[in-house]
Amino acid sequence: MFGYVRPALDRLGQEQKDAYQSAYCGLCHALGRRHGWLARMTLQYDFTFLAIVLAAGEGEDRLCCLRCPIHPCRRPRPCLTCSRLDAAADQSMILTWHKLSDDVDDHGFFTGLPFRFVRRLFRQAYRRAADAQPGFDAQTREGLARLRELEASNSPQLDRAADAFAQILACAAQTVPGEGKRRALAQLLYHLGRWIYLMDAWDDLDDDRRKGRYNALDARFEGDARDNRDYLETTATHSLRLAGSAAELLELEERLDATRFVRISNGEIVNLDRVTAVDLSLSGTICMTLDETVKVYVSRRYVKKIKETLNLGRRKRNERG
Repeated sequence: MFGYVRPALDRLGQEQKDAYQSAYCGLCHALGRRHGWLARMTLQYDFTFLAIVLAAGEGEDRLCCLRCPIHPCRRPRPCLTCSRLDAAADQSMILTWHKLSDDVDDHGFFTGLPFRFVRRLFRQAYRRAADAQPGFDAQTREGLARLRELEASNSPQLDRAADAFAQILACAAQTVPGEGKRRALAQLLYHLGRWIYLMDAWDDLDDDRRKGRYNALDARFEGDARDNRDYLETTATHSLRLAGSAAELLELEERLDATRFVRISNGEIVNLDRVTAVDLSLSGTICMTLDETVKVYVSRRYVKKIKETLNLGRRKRNERG
């Protein structure tokens, strides 16, 4: 399921291209430094995107010029270095290992020998990555186990299959600090993962039929998946739009003043300067009135944080008074 997230280089400015290249090279060096030279061979555009979104706004990222081991005669290139890039390298290796394991399961003994051989080469690298990211490895195993159960029962529940894979990608956000940013990033990766699963199922439709393998689209439409292209386009486009909305929210939150703007739900950020009334009497939520007319409600998971923010604001006003 790799190879679907690629940079649209023709739509990027030179500065954006340089930033992408620095992340690509930085991830390559992180893979080599943490998991050995062979790990560099697993580098893909998908993993570079993961590294970029994990490292965005971290604050400790920096550039250093390093020579490319694949092209040692070229000049050293600027490479992004930060702790989130190391986390992305670990998660990339975990995903690669499980993808190889899935390939082993999908092939017979003799046709699966190349995948067994390659997987064996990465065994130590995978163990190091799993030790560094045990939560992500456990969630990946759990998600793949759910997928295997659906495949074994030839389940027609397309949404459950797409959800199982999407949850794996969403777990990559668990290393990001800040509850608001972590949840928004998880939403971005979740909907992107759902889109990837649907696209992969569509592309593999004919091959899965020929080899008698499970395909969630084929099971959902009982062999008539090609005749339901409109349905796939609609649901896939919806997933991309939700991923885009999460990305925009992430970008907006990074630009806003944290002392004036607070997140009250996964999809809403409020300007505290516009709050004219607060109702704390409700159970499990808080009602805020904006400009004396608009009422918004705080999601249960953000209630504690909002109360702390409001109390902090009162203390600051009292100190100034």
